[in-house]
Amino acid sequence: MSISATDTAPAASGDRRTAPSAELCRLTVLSAHSQVDLAVPLRIPLTLVIPGIVDTIRSHSGSNDFDTVSEQFEPTDWTLSKVGRAPLSGTLSLHEHGIRDGELLVLEAADAAAPPPLFDDIMYTVAATDAHTYRRWTPVAARITGSVIAVLASLLGSAALIVGETGIPGATCAFITSIVLTIASIVSARVYHDSGSALVLGCAGVPLAFTAGLLVVPDELQAPHLLMGSVLVASVALLCLRLCGVGLATFTALFGISSAATAATAVATLLPRVSLDTISAVAIALALIALAYAARLSMILAKLPLPPVPVPANPLDEARDLVTEPEMPNFDELTERTGRARSYLTGLVVATSATAMTGALSVAAVHTDNGIAWSGLALAGVTAGVLMLRGRTFAGTAQAVPLIACGAAIVLVVLGAQIWSSKDDPVIVFALAMAVLILALVLGILAPNRVFSPVMRRVAELIDLAAIALIVPLICWVTDLFSVMRGL
Repeated sequence: MSISATDTAPAASGDRRTAPSAELCRLTVLSAHSQVDLAVPLRIPLTLVIPGIVDTIRSHSGSNDFDTVSEQFEPTDWTLSKVGRAPLSGTLSLHEHGIRDGELLVLEAADAAAPPPLFDDIMYTVAATDAHTYRRWTPVAARITGSVIAVLASLLGSAALIVGETGIPGATCAFITSIVLTIASIVSARVYHDSGSALVLGCAGVPLAFTAGLLVVPDELQAPHLLMGSVLVASVALLCLRLCGVGLATFTALFGISSAATAATAVATLLPRVSLDTISAVAIALALIALAYAARLSMILAKLPLPPVPVPANPLDEARDLVTEPEMPNFDELTERTGRARSYLTGLVVATSATAMTGALSVAAVHTDNGIAWSGLALAGVTAGVLMLRGRTFAGTAQAVPLIACGAAIVLVVLGAQIWSSKDDPVIVFALAMAVLILALVLGILAPNRVFSPVMRRVAELIDLAAIALIVPLICWVTDLFSVMRGL
C-alpha cells in the first residue's frame, strides 16, 4: 500500500506575508505491510518524529485491499533505519544522520530481530561463519606450542638419563645443559627483554638440574640423591627469580617446593631414624604456617609499604608528627610492586599447597601391621579440608584454585588408593566417592549462586578455625608425641 501525505499551510490573504515553513525532508517509510511517502521535519530528533509516523501508518492501515494481514502496533518503542543498516539514533535528527530527500527508511519495532543474511557464495559464507570467535593460528599459538614441546623434551631427556643409570657422565651432561639454559634465560630477559622465552628456558633447565643432582651421588636412589637434586633445583630457580625478573609466580613456586624438599631430605639424611610420617607431619604444619604468612611475606618481597597497625605502645599524635615518615612510591611504582606482590603470593600459595598435599599423601600412604593407619588418614583428611577452606579466603583465582585443587587431590588420590588396598570393601569406597560427588556439585554449582547471611559466613569461619586447631593433636598422634609424653 502506498500513501502520500502532504503538509500544506493556508495561504495568507491581504497584504500579510506568509510565515516561513519548517525545513522538511521528503522520504519514504516502509513498514511491515505499508509504504508511506511523508514530509517530516529535518532538524527535529527522531524520538519526536517517529510517533507521528506510526500514527499515520496506523490510520491508513485499514485501506489495504491487497494485504489482509493485520499489522502489529503493540510495541511502544520504534526505530527508523536504512535498508540493511543499524537503527538510527533517536536523539539525533534526520539532518544529523545525513538523511536527504528521496531516501527509503524502514520502520521496525525496537526489539525486532534482524532478518537472516542473504548470500550467493556458499564457500565465502562458510569461511565467514563465526569469524569473530574463530581462533586463527598466530605467532602466540606457535610460541605456546613450541614452549610446551621444549619443556616436555627436557623432561624426556632427564628421564632417559635417570632410567639409563648413566652416573657421572649423565650428571655432567645434564648439569652443563642446565647451566646453558639458565644463562640463556637470563640473557633473554636482560638483553632481549623476551619474558616468554626466558620463562621457558628457565623451566626447561629445572628438570635437568634435578637429574644432575640425582646422578652425581653414587649408589642406589635414597635421601641424599633427592637432597642434591633439590638443592640444584632451588639454585636454578633462585637464579632465574633474582636475575631474570620474569615468571615470578613460577620460579617462586619452584623455589618454595624445592626448599621444602631440601629441608625434608636433609632431615632424612642426617637423622635416618626419623620416620617418613613424622617428617611429613612436620612438613604439613610448617606449610600451613607459611601459608598464613604468605600475604605479608609477598608484600615484603615486593617492597610494598606495609600498613601501620595501631598498638598501645604507639606514640601519641604529637610525638608521631616528629618522626620522619618513609617516602611513599608514586602511582606507577605502586602499580608495578602490587603486580609483583600478587605474583609472589601466587608462587607462595602454590608452594605451600603442594608441600602440604605431598605431606598429607605421604602420611596417608603409611600402613601398619594391623592395616590402615587411621592417624595418618585422619591427618590427610583434615589437611584437605583446611586447604579447601583456606581457598575461600582468597579473592583471586590464581590463589584460590591451587588451594582447592590440592585439597581435592588429597581426597581423590586417597580414595583411588583405597580401591586397590581395600578390595574387600568396594561399597564403602563407592559411598565415599558418591559423597564427594554430591559435595563437589553443591559447593561448585549451587553455593556460588547463593548469598549467605553473616551468620552462615561466621559458621564457615568457625569450621575453618576448628579444622586448623585439629591439625595440632593429629600431628602429635602421627608423630607419637602422646606416647613419648606418657613415657616420661
